[in-house]
Amino acid sequence: MTQIADMVPSTALGERADAAGATMAAPVEAKDVREAKARRKEYPYDGKTLFGMAVNGLVGYASLALMSSIFMTYLTDYAGIGPWGATLATVVLFVGRIFDAVNDPVEGWIMDSAKVTRHGKYRKFIIASIIIVTVSSILLYNIPDGLVSNPVLVGIWVFFFYFAYDVGSTFAAFVPLVQSVTKDDELRARFFTVNRLVSTAGALPAGMIMTFALALGQQMGGIKTAIGILVTVMVVVFGAISLIGILMIREGNVSDEEVAEANNRHAERIRFHDIIAMVKLNRAMAVQIVSSLFSGFMWTTTSAVVMYYVKWAYNADMAAGVVNNSQLAFQSLLLQLVSLGPIFLMTGFSPLLVRKMGSNLAVQRLSLALMSLFSLMLFVCELAGVLRTNFWVLFIILMLINCASGFGFVPSIGLWAESIDYNRYMVGKEMGALVTALRSLLEKAQNALAGGIVGVLLIMIGYNVDSETGNYLGDVSQLPALLDRFTILMGVVPAILGAIAFIIYRWWPITPEIRASMQAKFAADEVVAKA
Repeated sequence: MTQIADMVPSTALGERADAAGATMAAPVEAKDVREAKARRKEYPYDGKTLFGMAVNGLVGYASLALMSSIFMTYLTDYAGIGPWGATLATVVLFVGRIFDAVNDPVEGWIMDSAKVTRHGKYRKFIIASIIIVTVSSILLYNIPDGLVSNPVLVGIWVFFFYFAYDVGSTFAAFVPLVQSVTKDDELRARFFTVNRLVSTAGALPAGMIMTFALALGQQMGGIKTAIGILVTVMVVVFGAISLIGILMIREGNVSDEEVAEANNRHAERIRFHDIIAMVKLNRAMAVQIVSSLFSGFMWTTTSAVVMYYVKWAYNADMAAGVVNNSQLAFQSLLLQLVSLGPIFLMTGFSPLLVRKMGSNLAVQRLSLALMSLFSLMLFVCELAGVLRTNFWVLFIILMLINCASGFGFVPSIGLWAESIDYNRYMVGKEMGALVTALRSLLEKAQNALAGGIVGVLLIMIGYNVDSETGNYLGDVSQLPALLDRFTILMGVVPAILGAIAFIIYRWWPITPEIRASMQAKFAADEVVAKA
């Protein structure tokens, strides 16, 4: 045997072995490809579910974009309310957050305590959210002309439909929906990514409402009327697409046996002691909330003032208060492109960056560091005297800030999802809707506070704008000082907040070892539940 073996050159043996291995590997590889293709047709990996996940939040994000970009400007400049518009907007935003402090946790508790049906647990709440947000958004930006001269009636109108929007937006339980549909982290990341991409694309027309209203206002009966018509058309279309999307998603349990099993596992409603346990034990949620408390203001403070800054720094005659609306329309269009374009592109890039850097946490901290750096750069340019005289300097810096913000969104959502999993690990219940409600409360509070600060600054100078032309009717000598304050809100404040948020993430508790332990526990729970 040895002699025969020695007669065959080793290279020949290697070639034969390689050939045999290749022959055996080819069918295996082909089988893997077939299995991968077959898997993509199965729920929840199928294209129908992916499409539903992508578009079901379209109207919610578009309405949020309206709130972030034009709500304050609409009430102060174009609703026809007059000088009282700044006060009304500020009061609505602050009172709304007091309302949210009670309402959002209650809505989260209602969703988490709901029974599982054959149609799922969270889908019905998302359907209600889409309908409420669609209707309230239309009416909020179509204040009847007969009401604007009566402060009481216009106040009731704005308060009612703003709070209706508030309630509807909290029922948008997208993260808990994804949690209930799949435990596959890669698939979750795919759902978060496509949802963000489509929603960002949908937010672009929302941000361009003001651009078109300024450009077409005269032909459509005034800027106020143009805003109302454009918002109505956009929201109706996006609301219909969102409804179609959520109806295409099959949420987990489909048979009567599976529904009964799910309800047996979650027979107890969420009790007060469960909430206390979540507060005490869920360190991941605590870190995410505190860090987001600071980081969330980075974008909201900038977005709350940038439209005002561009209008008065680059498009107004400071001696007469006359506004160049055609140039403002062009620059507002560029603002929306630089706001949403980089976010759209970087969102698709962020999952690759997460895989490269190894975790959501690492990418989120990188995003915060870069946003802080670029915000500080904006303030330095103001000190150097080049920001206020050159729109393109602002444009480039905002593009850099939004690129950094864009690749941090999916990791941020991933950290919220991890905190829901960690709650199940520590407390025994996911309570995803409650965690999401706290996130929603935080985001709305940040938008409100940023808008409220702007409102206070406007009230201090007696801000007054002609709703038909957009020209300034107050004391124009106060506008340069207002721009100085806006620069601090766009530059210094975000830089400091980002640095604080970056440091807070040092206490993130989910290490690779904890993550492995969580996965093992969840797998064991599934085995016990099916036994």
